[in-house]
Amino acid sequence: MATNSNTNPNTDPQQPDLHTQGTADRTQGTLDKAKGKLQEAAGKITGDRKTEAKGKAKQALGGAESKVGQGEQKLDDKLNQ
Repeated sequence: MATNSNTNPNTDPQQPDLHTQGTADRTQGTLDKAKGKLQEAAGKITGDRKTEAKGKAKQALGGAESKVGQGEQKLDDKLNQ
């Protein structure tokens, strides 16, 4: 079986590159943080401590997701130097 020397095994058209995936993760993380802030505020206003706690947890999840996205982008930048 012949192999194509021009084929880069790291560029699968079915799989987004790390930079694109990182951007998506950072965007989703930012959205989750915003949703969490709204949920936390709603919990404070209504006195619902469970909703408030869920909002804080969603903010933490969003922050972590944003950090993962940053890491993916930095890794992609290093790999493409």
